[in-house]
Amino acid sequence: MTTANKVRDRVCRELDRLVPVSHCGDRPGLLVALSGGADSVALLLLARIWADIHDVPLAAAHFNHALRGAESTCDEAFCRDLCAELEIDLAVGHPPAGTDAHSEEDLRRIRRSFLLTTLAADTRLAVCATGHHRNDQIETVLMRLFRGTGPDGLRGIRPRSGAFIHPLLSCGRDELTSWLTDRGQQWRDDATNTSGDNLRARMRREFLPVVHALFGQTADDQVMRFSDLVDDDARELDRQADELLASWRQDGLPLRCLPLAGLQAKPKTLGARLVRRICRKSTEETSPLRGNRLDDLLNWIRTARSGAMMELSEGWSVVLEFETLRFGHVSDPPPASPWRLECRDASATELENPLPEKGLNPSAAYWELTCPHGSLHGELRIRPWREGDRLQPLGMTGHKKISDILLEHRVPITCRAGVPVVADDEGPFWLVGLCRDERTRLLPCTTLGITLHVDVHPGEEPSGEV
Repeated sequence: MTTANKVRDRVCRELDRLVPVSHCGDRPGLLVALSGGADSVALLLLARIWADIHDVPLAAAHFNHALRGAESTCDEAFCRDLCAELEIDLAVGHPPAGTDAHSEEDLRRIRRSFLLTTLAADTRLAVCATGHHRNDQIETVLMRLFRGTGPDGLRGIRPRSGAFIHPLLSCGRDELTSWLTDRGQQWRDDATNTSGDNLRARMRREFLPVVHALFGQTADDQVMRFSDLVDDDARELDRQADELLASWRQDGLPLRCLPLAGLQAKPKTLGARLVRRICRKSTEETSPLRGNRLDDLLNWIRTARSGAMMELSEGWSVVLEFETLRFGHVSDPPPASPWRLECRDASATELENPLPEKGLNPSAAYWELTCPHGSLHGELRIRPWREGDRLQPLGMTGHKKISDILLEHRVPITCRAGVPVVADDEGPFWLVGLCRDERTRLLPCTTLGITLHVDVHPGEEPSGEV
């Protein structure tokens, strides 16, 4: 097999692996980020071969940062001509007016936003492929090493990260340029990739030649081997973390939660990974939490008391609720608490054998209570409990704060707003699912009663009263 065919087959296999197959067995289309450089041009041509094999849509997107004057304009024109020749739709983006972003990170953020917007605008396309290759991987690992990243960072560029895939990571820069040359395909060279003053350009120009002079050209292979070894260890930690989370979920632990004792009992490396598994927006994305903030969290839980909250980073926070850590993000929708109260005359059976109160989260999503008809006065209403609300629990001679009852029942702080009270003109008489007032006690002489039914209807607002 020729070198050209090896490159083609290797990239097509990666695209088969990285582009998801729909539930119907169909493979969706692909968006290619096209700069005009050798790596992205090779990616576009290889993606065209792959797309023709699977008969799937293919599109391209070019973002003109307009930082190199006429050169940037020529890059855009080259991409337009290439896509027209290949009959591939091309979306072109430019920085918003007044944009003043010159750092690598700012430029990357603007470009990624354009690519994501382009991807979302075409429902035929599933993911966006970029031309990051083996040399980019080596440079990334070395840069992260000297910046003091943790093990996850030393894994380098991941083959898939959210909506982005990187199918060229097994191909070197020289392999790609040779493949294009053999096909007679031109590309655009960006001089700033080697002569610029950004960190990656300086590494290529100043640092890597010294590394190769000291350790030989095989130094690149050793960096890749190091990254692969780190990746193997990280995969094992991922496996252990996923197994633990699955086990805890089977035991009833809610999503976005971790058991305090379980987390404290695990080694620090596994504990940090468990937190990262929770704090991410999707299973395909990496957590934004950095190592120092994870260290702070693992130290905080040693002395934190129930009800304490800690801000993490990137909009994430955690609340300690007794033996459970509940994680949340600022973008999470507020918890809904729609309730409906219905009343009916109690049957003789209910008066003789009162229905038990259901638990705080009953599987049937309703609660019922039977009480003497004469114990209720005026209009009945259901509402959230309020500070200062009190009732007289069964068997007690005095009243008790509802906030204290919630604490005694170990209702997490984040769930307390979802516990309603039923009240009449005299005040609360039922903390739904938890406690009833003494005046609702059924006596042997009770002949008339009323049964209250509290139902939950997701998506509806609380009716407030009946």
